[in-house]
Amino acid sequence: MAKAERVRVLLTVILALLQPLAAAMAPLAGIGRPIAEMVATATPAVPAGYAFLIWWVIFALSIAWAGWQALPAGRGTALAQRAGWPLAGMMGCDVGWMLLVQLAGDGWLAVLLVFAALGSALVALWLAAGVVAPRAGRWIAVALAGISAGWLTAAAFVNVASVAVLQGAAPTLMSLLVLLAAGGFAAGVAAVLRGEAWYVGGVAWALAAVVLANLGLRALNLVVAVAAAAMLALVVLVAWQRRRRAVAETGVAAG
Repeated sequence: MAKAERVRVLLTVILALLQPLAAAMAPLAGIGRPIAEMVATATPAVPAGYAFLIWWVIFALSIAWAGWQALPAGRGTALAQRAGWPLAGMMGCDVGWMLLVQLAGDGWLAVLLVFAALGSALVALWLAAGVVAPRAGRWIAVALAGISAGWLTAAAFVNVASVAVLQGAAPTLMSLLVLLAAGGFAAGVAAVLRGEAWYVGGVAWALAAVVLANLGLRALNLVVAVAAAAMLALVVLVAWQRRRRAVAETGVAAG
């Protein structure tokens, strides 16, 4: 095994295990401010609190991926070689963001880290979806990259709103702007990725939680709830149409 591959395998294992520990640093170690506490006082664009349970799915998939790519059957595959570094980069950015916001609060550096994590997840998803690989490894990689990219699409834009509001912007206006931006971006990604279900599921989970948060789970803000619902419908519709077209194209090619 080449030195670069050994480094990637070990780094991925370390980062996968660090993610849940980093997320729980403030409540467990008493250092900094818990992420859940900051979320509770953020903008209307933030999903309802229950939606953040998706992180535990991401953590579990990260650990599963770390284990698979460390095994002899996984570490030398094209999948591990192509998607391994982007997934490690995504985990590293996740850990950095979690530590930073607990220690220093929201800021533009935190926003950059979330966008970097999103970019890494999208690259990993693109590479994992386009390579022939063992079924188990490919399923883990695509699910991890897809769910992460979908959730991080919402998180990245919501973080922009949170920082802007801290600097004096109007909460409802900023929430509307970032929801429109996130919905448009997600619809474009869904079209490019042919309606990739894991990605769309991650986005839909976040946007549905924004709708519910603004229908009374956290507060009542009908304007934001309607905007989030409209973006949710847009992303699902684009994904559905693109997937239908992909299936039709596959059928024509086979015929």
